[in-house]
Amino acid sequence: MALFLRNWVFAAGGLTFLFVFQAFLTDLLDREFVANQLFYFHLLNVPKSLIQIIPPATLMATVFSLSTLARSHEL
Repeated sequence: MALFLRNWVFAAGGLTFLFVFQAFLTDLLDREFVANQLFYFHLLNVPKSLIQIIPPATLMATVFSLSTLARSHEL
């Protein structure tokens, strides 16, 4: 269980970071708002992004956990 949770936190955190960072850079390059406003806007949208990321993060954590267990002959 600890292996799955570690993999899930890693996958959810990484995917959320990539999702929010990509949106931040896209909005920053449009130059409609200053960087400070965009940073706070995207920081406040992290929970919404995390909800969208939960299904793929769970899938990735499952695959990572099963591959780790298979590699060590624990399946």
